Amino acid sequence: MNANHIQQIFKHYIDEFEKLNNSEHKEYYKWQIVKSFRTMMDEALRSENSEFAFKLLKVKKLTCNLVDNYTQPFQGIVYFAESEPETVKTMFKNLFVNSDKEMVQREAAIVTFLKKSHELRDKYFPGSYLYKDDMHSVTTYLFLYDPDHNYIFKSSNARVFADCIEFYDDFGMGDHVKLKTYYRMCDELVKAMKADTALMATDSSRFENGWGVDPVTFYPDTEKHILAFDIIYCCSTYNLFKGITYVRPKTKERQLMQEKKEKAQEL
Repeated sequence: MNANHIQQIFKHYIDEFEKLNNSEHKEYYKWQIVKSFRTMMDEALRSENSEFAFKLLKVKKLTCNLVDNYTQPFQGIVYFAESEPETVKTMFKNLFVNSDKEMVQREAAIVTFLKKSHELRDKYFPGSYLYKDDMHSVTTYLFLYDPDHNYIFKSSNARVFADCIEFYDDFGMGDHVKLKTYYRMCDELVKAMKADTALMATDSSRFENGWGVDPVTFYPDTEKHILAFDIIYCCSTYNLFKGITYVRPKTKERQLMQEKKEKAQEL
């Protein structure tokens, strides 16, 4: 990874920190969602089948726009739960029980969740472009439930960030994302974040002023995985790449660049 580019991104994040979290943008909402998600989800999963869809809808509303976009995958899960509550409960339980397991188990659990979700969509909303779960939505469910062991994968944000910091290893595409590779990039980012004293001080200030809200409503994020996603997301949304010159290579070019780096490391 390009350490110089990472440091420039950190500086831009620090410089824009108050703006990102002011009354207009409120990006601190991610820490608030994570704080409440697991408790509310566990309560929903323990509820009677007749109440499950209603309680799951409350969880869906908690997540704001973090999961749902124009295709509304989480809303689709709520609709499925109205007809097949036990099926949806099992989907989430099998996903969450693997949240801190080896990557091969996590990836298998995600694939199983996606497969079942697609089956339910074809059953209840055949031919619709709505309610389709994907790697973004399912990794977000997993992240919100266990953020200390997981990361959100959002392709559009992740790929441009990876290009900027010159991480050219292949993530894969569609429902066939190589999470091990993406998690490795995020782990390297977290390592660099924790080593940056100014960034850590800025992040700590989040829990001191709260921008008019009680910081006790924020998840502590000791592993800094929420911060990692916030930086990746804000880079694209608020142009934290400004002033950084980088290229966006095509797939074959990316592969060649990665191979050259690997050979250089071997030498």
